[in-house]
Amino acid sequence: MLVMTCSFQCHGGTTIDSLHKELLKSFPDSIRIETLNNLYKAYMVADMRDEAYQQLNSAFDLATKTKDRKRLAETYLNLGSYNNTIDNYNVALANLLEALRLFREINYAKGEAATLMNIGITYYTIEEYSDALNYYHQAEELYLKNNEPDKADIVKYLNANILLNKGWLNSAMKMFREIISSGKNISDQRRNECLLGIGTVFLRMNVNDSAEAYIYNAYHYFDSIGNKDAKSYSGARLCELYLMQNLPQKAIDSGLINLEIAQHIESRDVQLQLFNTLSEAYHRVGDDGNAYLYQKKYYELKDVLYNEKSLKQYNVLEKKYAEDQHKHELEIIEQQKQKQKIITFSVIGLLVLIIASLIYRFVLKQRVNKKLEVSNLKLEDNNVKLESINLELKHTLGVLKETQEKLIQQEKIASLGKVTAGIAHEIQNPLNFVTNFATINNDLLAELQDNLSDADRKEALVLLKQNNEKIRQHGLRANVIVKDMLMESRDDAMPRELTDINKLIRENFDYAYQAFRAKHAGFICDTKLYIQSLPPIKVEKRQLGRVFLNLFENALYAMKSKADADKEYKPRVIIKTTRQETGIQVMIEDNGKGIPNEIIRDIFNPFYTTKPTGEGTGLGLSICYDIVTKRHHGVLSVVSEINQFTRFTIEIPSLVKQEAI
Repeated sequence: MLVMTCSFQCHGGTTIDSLHKELLKSFPDSIRIETLNNLYKAYMVADMRDEAYQQLNSAFDLATKTKDRKRLAETYLNLGSYNNTIDNYNVALANLLEALRLFREINYAKGEAATLMNIGITYYTIEEYSDALNYYHQAEELYLKNNEPDKADIVKYLNANILLNKGWLNSAMKMFREIISSGKNISDQRRNECLLGIGTVFLRMNVNDSAEAYIYNAYHYFDSIGNKDAKSYSGARLCELYLMQNLPQKAIDSGLINLEIAQHIESRDVQLQLFNTLSEAYHRVGDDGNAYLYQKKYYELKDVLYNEKSLKQYNVLEKKYAEDQHKHELEIIEQQKQKQKIITFSVIGLLVLIIASLIYRFVLKQRVNKKLEVSNLKLEDNNVKLESINLELKHTLGVLKETQEKLIQQEKIASLGKVTAGIAHEIQNPLNFVTNFATINNDLLAELQDNLSDADRKEALVLLKQNNEKIRQHGLRANVIVKDMLMESRDDAMPRELTDINKLIRENFDYAYQAFRAKHAGFICDTKLYIQSLPPIKVEKRQLGRVFLNLFENALYAMKSKADADKEYKPRVIIKTTRQETGIQVMIEDNGKGIPNEIIRDIFNPFYTTKPTGEGTGLGLSICYDIVTKRHHGVLSVVSEINQFTRFTIEIPSLVKQEAI
């Protein structure tokens, strides 16, 4: 596979030295960030990855400091591309998704299209071809919409590589030829990449003469421009061709040269191919010692790559699912906070009106009593005045009642709006997938109407079946989202389910930590996990997850406050789970600011908070206490020492005890 980095191009002919000289000039921060990003690309072209990463870090720090969303998005895009080159796919996908969010916020189509393409490359690398095709399709549509056919051809080239890897040779050949068709103005590098693709198709078809012409020319072109990655890849194809032509010594000579290049640039996929080809070539010339050596290297590297790709593929998909779930949880929590704020302000306003009314009534009565004491002779006149006062009080109470009804109605309307917005946001993502795969199916159906060969027709039918399955899966996902929201809106207890508490803790800590770092760039804390093997227990999973999430957020907030005041301080969180006779125990400890003894007894009371106005409602720990003690019949306790530690302990009864309740 040819690794392509589809981010923004630096100006042609720009050298590393000239870019460093530009940094010495007094330019605005936006230009300095752009120059740092261009330096990153120049160092990557020169295969100086450590230096490239240093420039990228400097660009990220400056973009974060200046809050320049466009430059920050470009830096996230470059970070994603860089992590792809070092096989760090989890981080790459997180960087690219953040870049996509920022580009869409500022409505910058060029950056959005480039990011969509890079996300597709990430999924292609871990062999998630359906997701890769989906993002490629979005990128191609955006490029065509913005009149950038050359960029659309890049996406088409990436699609052709998927078809080639899946063995759909006729379709791959057709797509490669479309890109280099006459009348198109494409770069020499893109043309030779497509020629190499065509040569590889001929090689797979065993048409050696045609394969040699294409592969040989592409190999010498990439050698002439110094593209080591493309040269080693095309060199591996050339060695394979020599072997098929029964020229084992030429395969050995070429293979050793290209293996040295692949090892230098750490292209392990190419190394794997060359190990296999060299083993067969040495066997054919009678050198069984080297044949065995390279066969051994082939199997050792194959095992490593298979295990790494399987693990990374799982981690990427799990991270994507966790991020979707985390966003859903955060939005629900935010909706509840807004609802609680409205209720709180409504109650406070109503209490103020009632107190004012009572004070007013008290003052009036005092005045009446004074007048009665002054002259009992004017009793009849005073009675008339008292009647007038009573009428005024009735009118005041009527106004209070009307005001209360209006506040309740406004709160209902606000809640309805938030629920509607939440549902629309949650189901938009699966609906986007349904729309995109339906569009791809329409294109395939249009191709089926043409006079296609049997092989092409079969390929199209396979794709149709796969895409329909994706549509069904995302439709089911939307259905689950709606059911979850309906269940969340009910006031009664949620159904209990067997839950792995250790997994629930890890998920919610990851959610809290990632969200906190996104808001406070540069914050890092050391995490100590002491996890015992625990049996699954029946709990209200989402509610208990909310308890862990709230406690982790409070711990991070306390450590960040202490870190701001003490630059030598090193934040640390300890999480410990223990299996007990009566159930399980979870301990969460941070070394933050701590809680004073005089207020620790009040922290579980509703509306009590030590955070500044606007940063806390005082309901988080109160809700956590109710979830643990009332819904799960457990215990939530806390101990703390100022500037030393704060430790929350949660005890949940075992499955047997819960079922007996």
